[in-house]
Amino acid sequence: MHNYTFIILLLLKAALVNPFYLPGLTPVNFCPKEMEKPNCKSDIKVYVNRLNSKNTILDYEYHDFDFCLGNEHDDTPVENLGQVLFGERIRPSPYKVIYVDVYRSSRKNGYGEVYLFNHVDFIIEYRDLSHDPNYFDDPVGGRIISVKVVPSSLNHIKEDSLDCDNSEMLNLNDDFHDMKIIYTYSVKFLDDVQEEFGWKLVHGDVFRPPACRLLLSVFLGSGAQILCMVFVTLVLACLGFLSPARRGALMTCGVALYRWSYPVRTNQIPRQIPPQPFFSKPLPATVMAGILPFGSIYVQMFFMFNSLWAHLTYYMFGFLFVVYLILLVTISETSIILCYFQLCGEDYRWWWRAFFSSAFTAFYLLAYSVYFYLYKLTIVGVVSTVLYFSYCLIFVFIFFIMCGKYCCC
Repeated sequence: MHNYTFIILLLLKAALVNPFYLPGLTPVNFCPKEMEKPNCKSDIKVYVNRLNSKNTILDYEYHDFDFCLGNEHDDTPVENLGQVLFGERIRPSPYKVIYVDVYRSSRKNGYGEVYLFNHVDFIIEYRDLSHDPNYFDDPVGGRIISVKVVPSSLNHIKEDSLDCDNSEMLNLNDDFHDMKIIYTYSVKFLDDVQEEFGWKLVHGDVFRPPACRLLLSVFLGSGAQILCMVFVTLVLACLGFLSPARRGALMTCGVALYRWSYPVRTNQIPRQIPPQPFFSKPLPATVMAGILPFGSIYVQMFFMFNSLWAHLTYYMFGFLFVVYLILLVTISETSIILCYFQLCGEDYRWWWRAFFSSAFTAFYLLAYSVYFYLYKLTIVGVVSTVLYFSYCLIFVFIFFIMCGKYCCC
């Protein structure tokens, strides 16, 4: 009886759950034209971005070409840091879309240039919220779920009789000067939570320096040390190394881990290092150490380079996280093995060897970037080549520091 009562109460509680979106992912509400209000617009803004080609890394703005241009007085959205670094240029477009309103529009371009794709289909999927109960917000029309843009070529016979369902493509004749192209677009709507609050009120004050910051730093550092001590002690106890038959072993292990220091004293005079075999010398050892870590990320590098330079969308972040963990484990193991053989050869200079043995993976990444440029890309021009290798060198240097720093930690 108690189990059934608990289940019923749980179901009633679930009906009152109020979900919210993460910051930056808050949905935007839209309303029909007759229901428009300040917090629920009917005008759906459509913007255009940069134009790119597989033959060059240089991107061009949409307004640099003889396309139908938007209103110069319209507001241009503010680009974030990532968009600026990737060279995105978002500008207003000539397309006017009203929520759940169907209409046709066309513009005739007389510049004399011929473009095959003269029609754009906007397929907007939305969720109707006009009849849904909303206990926290004002009534709204709906929210846009997805937008799909499909370019096509349509042969419009007359400007006053447009047929956007025409399957006949635009035929290109030899006389381009007398040819007029009608640009059109069509909009199709397909019918297919709660606003987060609080953060907007305090976001400008949460990163102020705290009072007694030095004392807080001491507490955090000591807490981290105690946390690691407890974790290692419990792991050893679970594995059976700290037997209950030996009283005080648990406390002894905890105190020893908390009071960790250098186990031996450092000599005043450095000892002489005997001759080392070939495979233990710095250059051969670091070259061999970078092969295995790079092999763990080789396949993933192909998709990432395609995303960066071939303008493809990368979405396998879960698999990328697994590959990242494999990379960390691999560089740790290879660095430990090389340092072990080095110390067995009575060479105590392990510091830079540990760093370069893991960081040398970046040089294989640099070699792969050269291979990708020669055999996978079709870019031409000196400027595109210099730009490609400049970005690759920056990426390789960051990767070099990351791998070396992780191993030294």
